[in-house]
Amino acid sequence: EQLLGAASKHANILHQMGDIYYLAGKNDKALECYMKLSSNPMVEVHCDIAKVYAKANEYRKAAEYVEAGIKIKQRKYGKNELPLVENYLLMAQICSKNGNNRLGQECIEEAKRIADSQMDKEQQGKFYYNLAILLKEIGRVDEALECDQTCFAIRCKLYGEEHLAVAHSYAAMSVDYYRLGDYVSALECSLREIKIRKRLRRVKKRLYMSVSRLLGYVEVSNLPEDMQTELKNFMSDFNWIIKENPQEGQEMLRQ
Repeated sequence: EQLLGAASKHANILHQMGDIYYLAGKNDKALECYMKLSSNPMVEVHCDIAKVYAKANEYRKAAEYVEAGIKIKQRKYGKNELPLVENYLLMAQICSKNGNNRLGQECIEEAKRIADSQMDKEQQGKFYYNLAILLKEIGRVDEALECDQTCFAIRCKLYGEEHLAVAHSYAAMSVDYYRLGDYVSALECSLREIKIRKRLRRVKKRLYMSVSRLLGYVEVSNLPEDMQTELKNFMSDFNWIIKENPQEGQEMLRQ
């Protein structure tokens, strides 16, 4: 704040202050910072302003700022360039809130078109991962699963299957399958995530809780043999955790 008082014309400081206020839930202060930058052609804050208005459920204002940002970026970069992807996805999210599903779908398609033509494979993986999150937020889980599967395929080709990014994709697909009621596939994805994380020594104990809960939805004896083998390994690890830390283990058992 002292830096800002001494150098209020410094756009980067002002922008970062706005971001900090936004993350802290101080929307009025965030909006004040962003508005000071809205006339600065060197700084792109229209999406930031839109997020503040969307957070306050003022979706009409939010949409106006996203649309204005799209026009500015089209003039600045052209109609098929990467900076527009952020605007289109944000507009799709806002449209889901105000019931304009047709425009929301058009924005998603436009974002996908730019991503597929302009992004490298690593960027595309991140794009489809984030698009899946958006689709889950607006209740389109079947489409989210398709995006997570696309992301998974891209990451496997880029990194091979023994990579943390692939584990993240398994985690995302497990959530999708669970919400779609396919508990066997959800369990399979969670077990594969654990297998990768064990090899990378990045196991999270919450995963053991997730698998334990999923077991309540499936008939273990009907699972494929390879999954039953993975479950035996899982139970062996689970027992080890309980013995290593009895207090934590008892809490996990209780849950």
